[in-house]
Amino acid sequence: MQRRSFVLPLVWSLFATLSRAESPAIDEPAAPEGGPLAAPSETRAELSSLLGFASSPFFVPEFPEVSGQVLLLRTAVARRIAPSVWLGLTMPLALTSIRQPAGSYVDEAAWGNPALAIQHDWSGFTEAGVGFLSVARASLGLPLTEHGPRASQMANRALALADALQALREPSPYTPGVASLTLAYRVDLASGPWLFGPGLSVPLLVRLGEAELPSTQTRAIGLRPRADLRALYYPKRWFGVGAEGSLTFDVVRVTEPIRPDDARQRVQPSLRPEIVFDGRRFRVVLSCLVPIGGPVRGSAGCGADAALRF
Repeated sequence: MQRRSFVLPLVWSLFATLSRAESPAIDEPAAPEGGPLAAPSETRAELSSLLGFASSPFFVPEFPEVSGQVLLLRTAVARRIAPSVWLGLTMPLALTSIRQPAGSYVDEAAWGNPALAIQHDWSGFTEAGVGFLSVARASLGLPLTEHGPRASQMANRALALADALQALREPSPYTPGVASLTLAYRVDLASGPWLFGPGLSVPLLVRLGEAELPSTQTRAIGLRPRADLRALYYPKRWFGVGAEGSLTFDVVRVTEPIRPDDARQRVQPSLRPEIVFDGRRFRVVLSCLVPIGGPVRGSAGCGADAALRF
């Protein structure tokens, strides 16, 4: 049944709220020496949003490609359990308007895989103000995504669009029928107003169910590591600007696309410029995420992420 697209009319009310409200990712960088110091806190609540258009290869003969409008919401809460150790829970949701073969759009909402995570962070600075900020994180993704139904594949297509809007950077939340273990590490070097450094994320996906997908297109194991390089500049104690470049590698796909040309594309570059507003209790990041060529070329999104420390 055809329904009117809800994503674009919904954006103004939701985005206004979200932008007033950092992402539940591992890397919440503090400002370098001379920047704001986070207030001592035992709990951190996070909300992230990303709105845009996505296009992605798909995994069934009837739908070799999927495209549409996407609004991603992700909530998270983390609790300090030791001086440098945090325990957290993340829940993603994809609100989509999926383009049908005839050109109409049908709305679909799908929950992603929730994740439990443990994070350890530490830092060190010299008297000259040069130092480092490091974060190590392990997260366990639970196989609780919505999927199917087999005929229309609506929930699976919604999750594929969510993965594409994220430029394939985070497969664990948006891959149906799998459990996952993701190990990630980032180190940022701080010098004066500059903060820069690399990051690495390695998600291992283990299929526990077909998720209404053809068994000929699924595998038991998937591996999609990602390498990042980020630079941030803080002209003020509370304000920073920067960008992050990423390369994602589909080493082993847990689900294979139908078209041979799509199956041969295994590298996805992306660029994420960002603006950071960082206070003692509240942190807001405005950013855009743009894939550069690759399997999900043509996708793009912008969003607002927020963290409240208390």
